[in-house]
Amino acid sequence: MVKITQELDLKRTHLIEYDLNPSAKNINSTLQKSKKQSKRILITYDISVRPKQKSLVKELLILNNELSVISVGLEYDVEFIPQIKNFVAAYAPNYISLLHALKTLM
Repeated sequence: MVKITQELDLKRTHLIEYDLNPSAKNINSTLQKSKKQSKRILITYDISVRPKQKSLVKELLILNNELSVISVGLEYDVEFIPQIKNFVAAYAPNYISLLHALKTLM
């Protein structure tokens, strides 16, 4: 991910890792860390089988309804949270897919 931010010339990028099916503690920690960020881009993976990931997305949307989401699985994640305004399906969690998804959002 660091190379992606360098390639896109994103100088002030702060990456926050979270568990794919986060515990309440992990959700709270992620929310606290993300409050300091003005632009939020969340990477999701198959929300349909990870309900706690869906909870994290909903909590982040409360903080900022301009949340951008990149699904590295299929495009169906957006169906589970229709409030997402900025959504890109990358279809794979690899460098090229993420790079192009981020370029699309920029």
